[in-house]
Amino acid sequence: MATVPSKIHPSRMREILVHCDCFYEQRTSQLLKAARIPERYTGGFGDYQIDFPGGPLERARFTAAKMVQEYPTEKAGLLFVGPVGIGKTHLACAALRELVLAGHSGLFYSYADLLTEIRNSYNDNGGLKYFTDPDGNRWETETQILNHVINVEVLLLDELGKVKATDWVLDKIREIIGGRYAKKNTTLITTNYPLDQKKPKDVLLQEKIGEDMVSRLREMCNIVEMEGTDYRHIVKRQ
Repeated sequence: MATVPSKIHPSRMREILVHCDCFYEQRTSQLLKAARIPERYTGGFGDYQIDFPGGPLERARFTAAKMVQEYPTEKAGLLFVGPVGIGKTHLACAALRELVLAGHSGLFYSYADLLTEIRNSYNDNGGLKYFTDPDGNRWETETQILNHVINVEVLLLDELGKVKATDWVLDKIREIIGGRYAKKNTTLITTNYPLDQKKPKDVLLQEKIGEDMVSRLREMCNIVEMEGTDYRHIVKRQ
């Protein structure tokens, strides 16, 4: 707390609250912890290695960085689409991390892990039980988990479509995507499943989450098509 002279009379003082750097550092640390970004993906855009200049991977990196720069004036999310090992999660996490460092609330969830946590909020008899996440947050109900996922400013949903599309799974993804759509919250998504048929054996994202949800994602997100050398091989060569 600091004091400064009042404009009314020099003999009078008024107190104003001045936040020191440590306050902002502590808040940033709390936001980063709450975002639950995996240790493997804590690098930034500068750590993302591309196979050749001007290719799809460099364009993907540019698109992700531009999204961060324009947020929150432009709140459209990003849907990273491409084969395994192309660096989709790295770029998505880099974008999420930059947004969190700018003071926005964010949250990383593997699609499969999120569904597992929701299931774990039930007991064997179909009732509810307490569930504690790795950071010590205690969730009592499915509703609390979903509210957190739906209401956070920026959600990163990794490997969308990885879980078999049962009726229950489809209901949950409709709640999540539909809820975030209604609130106009920004969503970052990675998926191995293309949106359009390019090869005869392609399994489309529509088959994993439904035509209606893919249509909604097209409205919520800019599509980032990624193809190129396996990112893990690029990193090993550096």
